[in-house]
Amino acid sequence: MSRRWISRKTGWGIYPSNPPIRFLPRFATSTTWVRLHGWSRGETHMQLGKRSSAATTNPMLEPNAMPQNPIMLADDSEDDEVLFRRSVRLSGLANPVIVVRDGDEVVAYLSGEGPYADRERHPLPKVLMLDLKMPRKNGFEVLQWIKQQPHLKELLVIVLTNSDLDEDKERSRELGAQSVLAKPCSVEDLKQLAAEFPGSWTGSS
Repeated sequence: MSRRWISRKTGWGIYPSNPPIRFLPRFATSTTWVRLHGWSRGETHMQLGKRSSAATTNPMLEPNAMPQNPIMLADDSEDDEVLFRRSVRLSGLANPVIVVRDGDEVVAYLSGEGPYADRERHPLPKVLMLDLKMPRKNGFEVLQWIKQQPHLKELLVIVLTNSDLDEDKERSRELGAQSVLAKPCSVEDLKQLAAEFPGSWTGSS
């Protein structure tokens, strides 16, 4: 399988037997190199060069989009966001993805506070993919808050973590997480979740 690389610092992509392509400057935010397997040039440019309106500090879906089973990704890492969106696409799922960057933003969105009060523009997610280590409120604090919210009892909460500590995984489950996955979330992880919790996922047409 051919391998393609992009520099998140310069925005240049390196492709075997092809000249480099420059992506949009606003995406080149770090010095991290991301290895991409099996992406076509068009898919890579669309995925990495064009930001979704939902993946901002003020996440929002289009007004009349009629989203089905939105996924909220709570993660402060743009690298992990890219990998997660790719896994969703390759898994065949059609859930729209909403991205928030810290624990306070998770709480504000799920509470419908301030700009998130309009549920037509900011629908409640069916799935929360929650990073444990986030600024402002960490994942454990968010789990504790969700546990106290009756209107979120149907929310499927999946914890994402780099931790190998059994106590972190056990604590996550005690606080209500239905599953704990290692980061980054893989295609197989998502397919398994869709099989275990079919009511929370939307297959591609």
